[in-house]
Amino acid sequence: MAASSSVAASWSAPMCRILSAVRESRLCVSARRPAASSPRNARVAPAMRCIAPRNVEAGKFLGGAAMLEQITVWALVLIFVGSAYLNLTGPEFVKAEFAHWNYPPWLRLAVGIMELAAAAGLLFATSRSLGALLALAILAGVVFSLGKTQEWLRMQFPLLMGALCIGLIL
Repeated sequence: MAASSSVAASWSAPMCRILSAVRESRLCVSARRPAASSPRNARVAPAMRCIAPRNVEAGKFLGGAAMLEQITVWALVLIFVGSAYLNLTGPEFVKAEFAHWNYPPWLRLAVGIMELAAAAGLLFATSRSLGALLALAILAGVVFSLGKTQEWLRMQFPLLMGALCIGLIL
């Protein structure tokens, strides 16, 4: 019993320091330095050296949910920029798809411009909700077009992107 309590005691102090650093949104490194009251060869006391100010707002270092949001944003931006590139350059398979849906040729260019605007809106935190709303409108059009031609299996990706946009709005 004494061995387990000494192990718990040896782990409790460092864990408390780590947890308090995480709670205060600080990045701290454990450093070992001699205790001030002990001679040079005596026991070495642990110390915490912070590499971030104490009043840093939560999420500044992209931990947890903030990092997941950034990954989601960048994934959506890359997808919309790639899709805008295809719509604006107009390879034959994209032109054929818009013709298959009975849409006029100018709509492909309008969709490409809206996709670029949605990607730009998603990039900045101040306009992220508007970018996500525009992206949702585009994706609703894609889902409508795929439903009109009964291409049900192709709806999975636009629906997933729409769910990610809704998550950014909420």
